[in-house]
Amino acid sequence: MNQHQIESLKDAHDLIRNLALDEFDWKGGGSAAGFADRLFLIGETVSMDALVLRVNNYRLACKEHSQGTDGVDAEARDDREFLESMVSWRNDVRTRTAEFVRSVRFGESGGAVWTLVARLATVRAPGVELLAVKDVRLLERLMSVLDGLVELESDWEASHHLPEHDDEFFLRCLRINVELFDEVLMKASAWDGKNDDTSYEMRALLRLAHDAAVRERIAKRLTSLLGK
Repeated sequence: MNQHQIESLKDAHDLIRNLALDEFDWKGGGSAAGFADRLFLIGETVSMDALVLRVNNYRLACKEHSQGTDGVDAEARDDREFLESMVSWRNDVRTRTAEFVRSVRFGESGGAVWTLVARLATVRAPGVELLAVKDVRLLERLMSVLDGLVELESDWEASHHLPEHDDEFFLRCLRINVELFDEVLMKASAWDGKNDDTSYEMRALLRLAHDAAVRERIAKRLTSLLGK
């Protein structure tokens, strides 16, 4: 059975054209553009059976609405425009974050400092981990990266749900994604802007960035290593 993935409004319109629904007689209720908006709002893999059911439900809704097709389509259009805006905003936030991570990973001391960030963000006692770090430049760069993460926080807090998770096995798995966070962000489906699955990584990074004990430990390590 054919499955159709709807990740964008374009996908919805393409599907309608491929199935010749744009030439369908909608006089009994509904329109090709209105149905495309509803498919986009659902945003999932749709089988042919499910598609037929959705067409029938849509046409029934148009017949039952007090303003008919115009009323149903107007509501869907408003919801679609809002969702498009939200998805675009979230994806912009993710792109800026990926660019920041990439600038760290491939910048001065990048590989070492981002590996350290990923580890500190996914262990229960990051302050203890810092005791083994003896590279002054690495510690200075680490503090700069934490400040950069804080600057990204407001957009993430506003546009994403950032959950907490402290299970040890989960944190170990999470570390892999944090180490390659720029790639994880950029490879994710555009539709993840609606149902985002990268928030655990960002929560771990922000929790580290705001950890006062970690910042204090970094400062003490620098003082000790510099002999001040």
